[in-house]
This record gives sequence, C-alpha cells and structure tokens, in this order.
Amino acid sequence: MIPACKLPAALLFVIGACALPAIPAFAQEPGPSPFEFYYNLYPEWKVQTFGTPSTAGTNVGNMGTLRNDRVVLTSNANPKADTEDHEWSNSYIGFRGTFAQGTLSFGYDVQGLVDFQGSFQENFRTRDAFVFVQHGNIGRFMLGQMDTVYKDWGDPVRMLRVSSSNIVSTSRIVSGVGWRAAGEASFNNRTNRMLTWVSPKWSGFNLGVSHAVRPVETATRLKSTLTAVGVQWRDGPWYAALVTEQHRDWLPMSFGPDAPAPAATSIKNPAATATSRDHAWRLSGAWIKGPWRVGSDIARMRYSESDSVAGGGPPGKFRSYGNVAAQVSAEYKLTARLRLAANHARASAGSCSLSGGVACSTRGLGGNHTSLGAMYSVTDILHAFVLATHTRNNPGAQYGSSAQGANTSAYAIGIQLSAR
Repeated sequence: MIPACKLPAALLFVIGACALPAIPAFAQEPGPSPFEFYYNLYPEWKVQTFGTPSTAGTNVGNMGTLRNDRVVLTSNANPKADTEDHEWSNSYIGFRGTFAQGTLSFGYDVQGLVDFQGSFQENFRTRDAFVFVQHGNIGRFMLGQMDTVYKDWGDPVRMLRVSSSNIVSTSRIVSGVGWRAAGEASFNNRTNRMLTWVSPKWSGFNLGVSHAVRPVETATRLKSTLTAVGVQWRDGPWYAALVTEQHRDWLPMSFGPDAPAPAATSIKNPAATATSRDHAWRLSGAWIKGPWRVGSDIARMRYSESDSVAGGGPPGKFRSYGNVAAQVSAEYKLTARLRLAANHARASAGSCSLSGGVACSTRGLGGNHTSLGAMYSVTDILHAFVLATHTRNNPGAQYGSSAQGANTSAYAIGIQLSAR
C-alpha cells in the first residue's frame, strides 16, 4: 500500500474532485454543439525496476555497438537505477465544437496535456489541436496537430484507455526500434503542420491520408516530410485497417543539427550529406462484442539512409534496417464494474546492411513486452486501476526505457477521471 504522505497533492486534489456532480460522457465524434468539454486524466504512482544490462564481451551486433568494426561490448552497459514516483502520462483536457453551415460542417478540437509535476510553462503543451471542414459526400479535412492515420487506426484495443505514454504501451516495440536511434525512428506519431483527409463511409470502408512537413534545423536540409495512407473497415463487431506510412529525411540513425562527422569506425552517416526514407506497413484487426474487446496488429518496418557524397561515401556506413513486430490485446468485462486486460508485443531482431558490402549483424536485437491490468469503475467517470508490465530485452536491445540488454518491470496504481 502507498503511504498517504507519499501521495502527491495534485492526486489528492483530483480524488477530491470526484465529489462533484458527474459530467456526462461525450461521443467519439463531435456533435452539433459549438462547445464541448471532455477529459481523460489518469494520475498514478509508478514503481519501475531495471535488471542487469549486458556485460563486456556480449555479442550485440553492429546495431548494438553502432560500429562497423566491432560487434561485442568492450565495457558493461550502464545500469539504470530503480525509480518510484507519480506520473500523469498523457492525461489531457479538451474542448471541441462543430458549426453547421448548409451542407458543410466546421469544427475544432483542442487538447491540453495535464501534468502537475512541473511549472505551468513546462506543462502548457497541446496534444491534439486542429480545425476541420466536413461534407457528407467528400469527407473530412483536418489541419493542425493530430495523430497520423497510421497511429490512429492501429492498436484498436488500447489497454483500459490509460495506455498512452504509460508503462503498458506497446508502441515502442510495435512501432519503433530497439537500437539507439539518433533521429525519429517511431511510426507512432502525433505531429503538427499536418493535413489529414478521411473519406465518407462506403459499405463500411473509409480511406484516409495524412501528410505533414516539418522544419529541420540543419544548414543543408530545410524540411522533412511524413505521408500516411490507409483503408479502414467496420462491420458489426469486426474492425480491420491496413495503413502504410513513409518518412523522408528523418535520419533515424544519423540525425543531428550539430552532429560532428562520424568516426571511420562508426556506422553513422555524416548528417550534413545523408538522406533517409523509412517505410512501415501495419495490418490491424479487432473483435468487440459483449464483454470482450480483442485486437491485434502486425507491422513491417524498414529504415534506410544514403549519402549524397559521390560514390556513396566510405564503406561500412548504415544503409538499411528492417524487422517485423506484432501484438495482441484483450479486455474482458468480468462484472458491471470490473474489467481485466492484458497485452503482449514482440519484435524480431530483423536484418541490416552497410555500405560497400561490409557485413552487418543484428544479433542481440529483438524483445517482448507483456502487461496485465484491472480497472474498477466507482462511477461513470471515476475508475481505479492497477497495472503491471515486464519487458524482456535481448542482449543488444533497449526497449522499455531500459539499459541495453536489461529487462524492465514496472507497476502502477492510479485513478482515472474520464468523460468524452
């Protein structure tokens, strides 16, 4: 049990707010009202423990050493200290509204992150913030900051609606890499400067497209881009989506506006002359009926870089990495108030290539993640939950905020206040 003196004041404040009258839950899509308020707050007390990382002499491959002349560690990986603290994860409050004008609808959706641990300036950040226009025969166009269709349409069963940025999230394994990325390696993206179109439904099918342009702070590269395209289908309890996303010049291996020229033994490319194109496909499915919510995803990710220097630059530099990852998630409503949940995600070691025909090893990469959770509904908007998760890293991998090769376990107890 957590001692009362250790509970953060902000958490006690939120618990006290439960005495207020219940605010009715809102639907997923904005209604005709010009103003609606909604929220999802899930503060928790979290304990995280880290196992022993890989030791000197462990074979972790080229991706685990980031070198082209060495595949074993020459010293022990740095351990991480266990932690115990309160967290707010991706808690947020939101405002949205819709205005009808003839056959068109106009609207907005703005979410603000809530985290009482830092200063007001540090916590004054938006989550989703976009405007939209919609027509029944054309669909909806959204402009601003939001999830890509790749992120939004995948992972259809998100554990107890408290998984975002939380210990039970599978996004690092299913949408990212287990090696030390310098630039953006995740396909689980919410980004700004984005335009998204979602079509009307045709016999249960939707099409969706997201495109974003992001400024990049380098002298030789002015922007990077993201494009996602997908198809989504719903029929009764069944759901399926197939989405692909491509990143241009995100430089997952070699990014750095002030990065020095890499050593000859490094597999990194010179950031000033390198370009990249990363590509992922994900197939998602779900069955939601009665007390059951079951979902799964399988993803194929590939990252690639090249060098604009004549001849492609020196040999032994990073050219590509690809792997496959999958997950399954389930929730079961045991009683009217009690829900149980579990998920399991797994990533393969994959394969890689280096320039000039130099051999590349992914030995030691890959890992898996398993989570369990339970939630008890006190009222329609107030819920108590407990979470437990374990991430197993192969010797060269770093999933779950871990040191290289170290397993990670985490536990949390918290409350959720939610109305949408």
